[in-house]
Amino acid sequence: MKEKTAVDYIHKQLLLAFGDELKCLRGLFVIAKEVEEKQLKDAWNNGVLATTFEKKFEEYYSEKYETDKED
Repeated sequence: MKEKTAVDYIHKQLLLAFGDELKCLRGLFVIAKEVEEKQLKDAWNNGVLATTFEKKFEEYYSEKYETDKED
């Protein structure tokens, strides 16, 4: 069985909770899935570089992506 991505998981959970009411947001999930796929592809392709530079994942992530965390 294949694993679900974060976007797939939240989309399925919201469909279960809200059903047809979620149809108006379908376009957002399509875009989110495309963005997520690009991020995973980039991570895969840059994996060798990460091991070469010995950068910790947390450091890479905070440099690469914005977070909604309040400091």
